[in-house]
Amino acid sequence: MKRIDRREAFVGMATVLIAPSALLGCGKKSLACTDTAGLSADEVNARTVLGYVDATGDPAKPCSTCQLYKPAAPDQCGGCQIMKGPVNPAGSCKSWAKKA
Repeated sequence: MKRIDRREAFVGMATVLIAPSALLGCGKKSLACTDTAGLSADEVNARTVLGYVDATGDPAKPCSTCQLYKPAAPDQCGGCQIMKGPVNPAGSCKSWAKKA
């Protein structure tokens, strides 16, 4: 039976621990638009009252198709005319209005 030296053991452990996380980076990362750090308590509360979520439950009503959505560059959080803070184009809230 072959003995494993420290170096081989370290390389083996590193491979087991690092490889899965490296594979996660291979796919497209989802856009997160939930950072409300720069908002006042009232502005954060408005987001809650409007029911804003970062991923819509209704595929027919994402923020990107709402009249109130203010788009940004591709793969960036946009904005909204009635609430402050970042808005995911794939997000949703109770005030969705179809674009004219």
